[in-house]
Amino acid sequence: MKRLPSVLAAVGLLLLAAGCTDEEPKSEKSPILQTRPKADVEQATRRHIAAIIQAVGEGKPDPNPPQILHAPCDGPNGETASDGRYYVSGLSHITLPGEQHRAVVTQARDKLQAQGYQVDEYRDLPTPTGAELRLSDPQDGSSVTLASSGDRIWLALIVRSACILPPDGNYPD
Repeated sequence: MKRLPSVLAAVGLLLLAAGCTDEEPKSEKSPILQTRPKADVEQATRRHIAAIIQAVGEGKPDPNPPQILHAPCDGPNGETASDGRYYVSGLSHITLPGEQHRAVVTQARDKLQAQGYQVDEYRDLPTPTGAELRLSDPQDGSSVTLASSGDRIWLALIVRSACILPPDGNYPD
């Protein structure tokens, strides 16, 4: 278990690197971005993680607070946006025997969908018991991932907010 903090840090860095771009199709009209203080977005991220943990309802959640990170969003041409827009990511995990992952992720999917989350993708992983679930919250635009880890002893929880404009227009510290 000593590897877990470094694994979560690596997942966080990959999330920051991969999540910096908006995956929405480029259009003539830019989407209207929410304007919210960083503290509000961080709190919403923590609420999403708590909802996932509650929906899973099994295993041992990480006793440490979720790792919360923020990173700038990209502008329309792939450059770092100059208007201060950013997103917040939250990372945590649940320790759970691998043979329970698929059933638990499926149950969590059903519970979270009943709570208003939209199921974007569910897939069984190549192992006999692994699973990955991607959801989104239509109310705030956050995306949520619950997935079996590579070593199959824990479920990874990853939350990423939509791009947010800070109220003062400056990238948050």
